[in-house]
Amino acid sequence: MRRIRILRRDRSERLRQSVFLAEGIHLCQDALASGAGLERVIYSGRLTDTEEGAALLDKLHKAGTELDETTDAILASMQDARSPQPVLALVRMEPCALPDLLGRSGLPPLIVVAHEIQDPGNLGTILRTADAFGASGLIATGRAADLHHPRTVRSTMGSIFRLPALHSPEIMEVVRWLRDERFLLAAAETGDRTEPGEIDWSRKAALFLGPERGGIPAEARAQMDSGLSIPMEEGVDSLSVGAAAAVILFAARQVRTLAE
Repeated sequence: MRRIRILRRDRSERLRQSVFLAEGIHLCQDALASGAGLERVIYSGRLTDTEEGAALLDKLHKAGTELDETTDAILASMQDARSPQPVLALVRMEPCALPDLLGRSGLPPLIVVAHEIQDPGNLGTILRTADAFGASGLIATGRAADLHHPRTVRSTMGSIFRLPALHSPEIMEVVRWLRDERFLLAAAETGDRTEPGEIDWSRKAALFLGPERGGIPAEARAQMDSGLSIPMEEGVDSLSVGAAAAVILFAARQVRTLAE
């Protein structure tokens, strides 16, 4: 149990052990359905209070997953959620490299680069949005939140098991790799820029998102093919980075769907 508490709060230990935590019935269902490596699942008797929970436990038994039952109080002490869940899984991290982001479907790849998004909830939401609108992968750059922080994982609502994602400290290394791969590079910015629906998202493309104040570094911005802005009512300066990601990626999906 001490190990799980350490994994919950210590990014370096998660990386060293290549394990992260997934809390709740939905995340455990998605982990199991995706074929993720479940090292161990800990649950309390409350899990079988619902048909959904009982069905999950049965599937875990049949899959041969190592299971440990404990009390609600002990299980709650392992979590930082406001509403502690009746089940928690230790999931093995799958290795992910830049080339793994290139092929998700028959469409040209669309990669989201999230630069210095430091709130785990925001980063998880962006990953979930990227998954929902057909992106092929996500790269977190700079001093971004940990992709495997418990709050990031919760916010992805299972997308962490479907969408390839990795962290790369140096944004310019990512820019150079994308340039070498002949990607169109577009960055969300404020001001009078190109609207999201006017970009040719049907080709290999990368969307760069930065913090609401500052955006991506000037050096990276200078390498962009296009700056994007979302038309808004007068008096509204900007959207949150999560909302901007949703609007732009929805527009990208529309362009890509029409091009099929």
